[in-house]
Amino acid sequence: MPSVKAANVLLKEGASVSKTTAALNISGAEMPAGSYNRNRQQFQRPSMSLTGNADFPSMALSDEPDDPAPGEEYPCPKWVFINPGIAKSMDEGWTRWLLKKEYVFDVDTLHDADIAEGDLSQYDSIILPSQSPSEILHGHSVQEMPEQFTGGLGLEGTLALGNITEAGGVLITFDESSDFVIEQFGLPLE
Repeated sequence: MPSVKAANVLLKEGASVSKTTAALNISGAEMPAGSYNRNRQQFQRPSMSLTGNADFPSMALSDEPDDPAPGEEYPCPKWVFINPGIAKSMDEGWTRWLLKKEYVFDVDTLHDADIAEGDLSQYDSIILPSQSPSEILHGHSVQEMPEQFTGGLGLEGTLALGNITEAGGVLITFDESSDFVIEQFGLPLE
């Protein structure tokens, strides 16, 4: 996936990047569907952040495609972690590091109130780290933790998650949080 990192770096530098939806043939060189392209007129020299990076295949094109392949604009996806309660999890820490450091994605963290009251449509993927279904829904009680660290997603937050997935958003669950989604959304899984 180094090409994803390259596309994200180029986007952050102001380039427009597209992703081909079909193979592209340029002067006998074939680029498979799913290749990332940047507008050559936009930047006359390679990205300074990518110069010398041999982790991904790339080619400079001096010709226009023989048959232009259909493509679609590639926006840098935005990811968010949902963190019911206040405690961070190892899942969140390592995954956040991987997405931000290795692939240059934007990553946010939302807490209970943010989810119930906020607009989740700005995120492409929502990650729910491993936590028991009860902790996700109800959080910790005031007998266990100070009040500012209590609560859970509740009905409003759970409905907000359902709404974003029904609108085409992606919900990624780790380990125990999968049970929460299966139970709350009535998925036919065991």
